Parts: sequence; C-alpha cells; structure tokens
Amino acid sequence: MWGAKIFGEPAVILELAAAAVLGFIGGLAGGYIASLKLKPGIRVPELVGHAKGKTRRRYVVFEVLTSERVSFEELEAALKTVVRNVYGELGEAAMRAYLVEYNEVRRRGIVRVRSPYKDHVLAVLGLIRSAGNRGVLIAPIAVTGSLKRARKLVEA
Repeated sequence: MWGAKIFGEPAVILELAAAAVLGFIGGLAGGYIASLKLKPGIRVPELVGHAKGKTRRRYVVFEVLTSERVSFEELEAALKTVVRNVYGELGEAAMRAYLVEYNEVRRRGIVRVRSPYKDHVLAVLGLIRSAGNRGVLIAPIAVTGSLKRARKLVEA
C-alpha cells in the first residue's frame, strides 16, 4: 500500500491514471484534427494506395513557356509552393510530387507523382505563374508510366 500512503486512497490513484490516459488520447485526437484544418474550401486529397502499400508512379512531361532562362531550383521551389498553397502539407505529402529533371536549354522537364494524383499535378502546373522573379507558363506535354519514355519526350 505504498501508493495509498502518498496519494491517499487507491481510488485517487485510479482517477489520476484515468485522467492522464484520457488527456493523452484527447491530445492526440486534438492534434490530428488541428493538422487537418486547411484553408476554407480546400479538400485534402485522400491517402490512397496500392494493395501492398505502394502506388505506381506517373511522370508528367511539361514545357516552360518563357523568354528567359529558368533554373531547376527556381522551378522546383515554384512547384512546391503552389502544391502547398493549393493542397496543403498533407496533400503535398500524399502526392509526393517531385521535379525529377529539367533541361534548361529545351525548357522541358519531368515531374514524378503518385498515380492517383496525376490530375492534381496537371492542375498545379497550370497554376504556376512565376519561377524566381520571372513570369512563366507551364504546358503539360504527356503523362507516362516510365521514366525512360519521359526522358525520350524531353529530348524530342
């Protein structure tokens, strides 16, 4: 009865333990709900996946329409910014959209994305209006399932 001497009654120990457990669960639930709050009207893409926990990748080939040269880093930052502004951090994590390659001379590049979100990335590419301090428009050329085919389209 060591606990009874410090806290008094055994019932007090149970009440304290119950309060601690409920507080912990409430904190987890509150944190999860708070993380889902995004801008009004923006729906978080559902986390969908393949049966084995993996999804297939798609490669979006695009062309940058501008008169000035745009670097890989500027384009990558613009892509991440627009994805985060439109879909939030959870949407960005679900899509896993990455700029794989960008040919500055031909002004063509490849974005890798999880298959269920290829339409989301096509929408995001249409929303990009600036990279660095340069005005740009991005025109999607094709969506393919292999990086080899995407690289052929960049070089064509």
